[in-house]
Amino acid sequence: KERFFLIQSTLQEFYKLALTAEIHSVVEETKLKNNVLYISEINEKIAQIIQNEPIPFIYERLGEKYNHLLIDEFQDTSVLQWHNLLPLIENNLANGHFNLIVGDAKQAIYRWRGGEMEQIVHLAYARDEQIGDESIQRLQEMAKAYFYHNEDEAQENLASRYELIQTYIEKKNLATNYRSDAKIITFNNHFFAKIVDKISVEHPFAEKIYDGFKQEIPEKASNKGVVEIRLLEKEADKSYDLLMQEEILTIVKRSLERGFSAKDIAILFRTGDKARKIATLLKEKGFQIVSADSLVLAAEPKVNFLIAMLKTIDNPDNKLAKSEALYLLHTAILEEIPLQEQSDAIRQAVYSKNASNAAFVSYIQEKGYDISWNYLQSLGLYDLLTELIFIFKVVEKHPKNLEFVFKLQDWAMEFSRTKSNHINDFIIEWNKKKDSIAVEMPEADAITITTIHKSKGLEYPIVILPYADWGTKAKYYESIWVDSEGLDFPIQQPEQLPSHLLIRMKDNPAEKIKKFQDKNNEKSILENLNLLYVAFTRAVDGLYILSRKSGKENTITRWITLFVQNLDAEMSPDFQEDNKRYHFGFEENFSRTQSNEEEACIFHLENLALQSVQKKLL
Repeated sequence: KERFFLIQSTLQEFYKLALTAEIHSVVEETKLKNNVLYISEINEKIAQIIQNEPIPFIYERLGEKYNHLLIDEFQDTSVLQWHNLLPLIENNLANGHFNLIVGDAKQAIYRWRGGEMEQIVHLAYARDEQIGDESIQRLQEMAKAYFYHNEDEAQENLASRYELIQTYIEKKNLATNYRSDAKIITFNNHFFAKIVDKISVEHPFAEKIYDGFKQEIPEKASNKGVVEIRLLEKEADKSYDLLMQEEILTIVKRSLERGFSAKDIAILFRTGDKARKIATLLKEKGFQIVSADSLVLAAEPKVNFLIAMLKTIDNPDNKLAKSEALYLLHTAILEEIPLQEQSDAIRQAVYSKNASNAAFVSYIQEKGYDISWNYLQSLGLYDLLTELIFIFKVVEKHPKNLEFVFKLQDWAMEFSRTKSNHINDFIIEWNKKKDSIAVEMPEADAITITTIHKSKGLEYPIVILPYADWGTKAKYYESIWVDSEGLDFPIQQPEQLPSHLLIRMKDNPAEKIKKFQDKNNEKSILENLNLLYVAFTRAVDGLYILSRKSGKENTITRWITLFVQNLDAEMSPDFQEDNKRYHFGFEENFSRTQSNEEEACIFHLENLALQSVQKKLL
């Protein structure tokens, strides 16, 4: 029976595994052909060299040059990265030099990038009288699973290194929170103590991560902040999303009324799709926002119009680019929404039997813009872009968000100088990078919309966390890599079995598979707990948590409702309920007096003029 489920689980993901192998083969062939190496492989190459050397030769000069190492954000360090640095640390300690590792396992939220929070936790317990040796043993097992395998010499070197550093490890906690208001600190202390107590019943490792967690409140900390938890329940005429939008708008408006600036407010999201929807809502309501999506070049209609024109000039048969250019001519240049009559005219100019380049040019000329098709096709990339900006009076008549247009010009100049002056090459590059190239904006009075991951390390006077209701366990349809060692497969040549197999995360009766799935679920739960920790600790004065009134098992909603339904005696008097809104502190007691700090000097360019490329040549 066990063997049956093993085979069944493997066959379900067999085609993915085969496809992965084929992609790997193509990638290796491409690397060999172009004589390149991915930077992600460097750690693996280093590991293969140093694991069998007591004193790695490749580190000989580094060991002489650097006596002290500081490793920051250690909770996000991968197993390979840490063990590649281990010989250098061993050398420094052996020579009596100090090394420092800085990290916080509670902020480990980059497991998908290879970060391994267990390392910093096990190192912190390395000299514990009861579990110190067990922690060191676990670190060695993690290393063996990645690259030390079963070579006796490699394992002896690994054990020797840990034996040395174990005697030097000294754990120090930085417990004082100098960022947040006393109300927020107190709330976080109670919240995470309650949730960790629940989680640790099934996942004891949570206790080690949050061991002794209690942030200290500085003597001069304010105690006028507020924490609000709002549990939303859809109504007959209002969906959950609509209620969420109303709550966000209410909090934003009330915060502004109490003296906070728009730049004091941050709205944090678990995923980017929800962030984009709320960003659109706030812009429609007239609020200025700053987000990763709002700063990319592709977010600016004038840029999209210029790109559509480049596509059309490069390929006159591209009807999609033509229709996009004419539609954006209305919305971005003429600043109007095409009516039905105009939409019909666009279709006639692009898709009808009589459609031609002449009809396309004629449509633009009728709107008051004189273009010469043959002349434009004769220009190189940068000159063509500049000429289009001049013809359509982008600088003179559309001064808003010109930084996006100038960034596009700069990028086009750099591309034509270093890569290619062909328009088609530029368009291919644009399609690859349009969602990543962004302008650098000076600090503006705008609401920040970002994800929890990107907010890490930052602080905001007001933090709003909407949609605090996501799942905590790994999704059942996700797949994980499982070590095939010890798995019983009926094959004639066991040595041909891949070192790892791809298995779907849904419940599996096979005991050996279930072990890997349970471990992956545990890591997912702890990572989601850490996501909440990062989000809750970004706030300085006010923290607003928006979730559902009720939620499924294994969701953030359950943790939040567990907390508000089981308040301890210390918090109960101050944490009050008002129609499914739980207040810790009151908005009436806190406001923000605008600081008298000098604003950054911003010089506004006026009377910008752009000359035709043709006139410049003359």
